[in-house]
Amino acid sequence: MLKSSVESYFDKEDILVPKKYLQINTSEIQNQVRDKMTDFRALYFPHEKEISENMILSLGFPSISCLEDLEKYFFTDLKTRFSEFCFYDQLLPYLLTFYAETSQTIINQNELTYYQASYQKRIENLAESYNMTFSNYVYQQLHLVGDPYERINERANEEFIFRLIAEQRYSKKLYTDLQDEYESFIYHRSLSLNADPIDLKEDLSLSTFEQDYSMIYFTHELMDFYLPKFEFISPN
Repeated sequence: MLKSSVESYFDKEDILVPKKYLQINTSEIQNQVRDKMTDFRALYFPHEKEISENMILSLGFPSISCLEDLEKYFFTDLKTRFSEFCFYDQLLPYLLTFYAETSQTIINQNELTYYQASYQKRIENLAESYNMTFSNYVYQQLHLVGDPYERINERANEEFIFRLIAEQRYSKKLYTDLQDEYESFIYHRSLSLNADPIDLKEDLSLSTFEQDYSMIYFTHELMDFYLPKFEFISPN
């Protein structure tokens, strides 16, 4: 059991998030819609330069009877995926920093030092998997500036405090059967992402779920709260 603890922290409803963290530019989504339309034509009508409405109708897809319907389908699917990506890429780092700076905590230095070392090792392994140096991974993948080791220690400190909050909110005793919780979590994620549960299980194993379940549930609590607040901005 950890000696570190959190005494107080802001409720998510009381956090004033700057607008820029809740905005998504639709230009990249529109680019990917065009790519998907090209892939669709290559798959179903490889010998045609353009797709007609009759061609779309001949496929018998539910609720899709014209090119506009198909584009809307792709756009809606990509909006969901981009929203989640932007949550993790731009909003969650802000929230981690916010909680670290505003929460009242009791930190055991030995526990934090151990966590920082483990976190740094995790980043080193990720950098190696990308065939990148530690510094380049920190700069290019995590978008951090400054001394890479100092910034990773700061990020580890933020995640450590976030974990303390998560473990307070999601106590392990709430779950009598983590296997059932795991299967339920994967099932609902597959529905929301329109993804294969087998692929999701490859990305999140049962052992990882058991180790990080409090972080996972708290992160998804925040994501469910903030996703409807994202604003899609069309390019000028």
